[in-house]
Amino acid sequence: AIACGDYHDLALKSDGTVVGWGQNIYTQITNAAATNVVGIAAGGQDSIAVRADGSVVTWGSFGGGQSSIPFNATNVIAVAAGGTHFLALRANGTVVGWGINPYGQATIPASWTNIVAIAASGNHSLALRNDGTVLAIGNETIGLASNTVPSDLANVIAIASGGDHDLALFGTRAPAFTVQPWSRSIASTGRTNILLDRKST
Repeated sequence: AIACGDYHDLALKSDGTVVGWGQNIYTQITNAAATNVVGIAAGGQDSIAVRADGSVVTWGSFGGGQSSIPFNATNVIAVAAGGTHFLALRANGTVVGWGINPYGQATIPASWTNIVAIAASGNHSLALRNDGTVLAIGNETIGLASNTVPSDLANVIAIASGGDHDLALFGTRAPAFTVQPWSRSIASTGRTNILLDRKST
């Protein structure tokens, strides 16, 4: 796996260790505690990893200490890093958020259940529910992130976030009626239509 922050990159090796490169002002590329890692994410000047036992480890500008990790960030199966906040997806389909939170991007609503994927960027957070719908909290340059999710967005199987934009990957989108056909009536012109049946000779 690989992950990119603002000015640093991370790579997860097959032995469960993490290699980083790029800017390291806040030690965001190195952490000796990141062992037995199965997932990584990089945010602004921060990094986060989830270990095989479902625990998480953070390092960098905001994530420099384990004391900032919430007590309920356990049994984690995926992580995401935003500008200055983190998300952790738990095996029970709930999400834990923490960090600098001026726009509510780390305040996870109780309604966020049955979540199967998460993404974070800038000042907003994104979640994918198991029914293929997308949820958003926080702020983007054009307004509240929750207001920017298209109302007809459905059948999504993967999500990603960057800066102030998001991406969604659709699953099978077989042709389907989204608006039912209208009944049609044709006005009579008063003329009689004659159908000629030509017979071969």
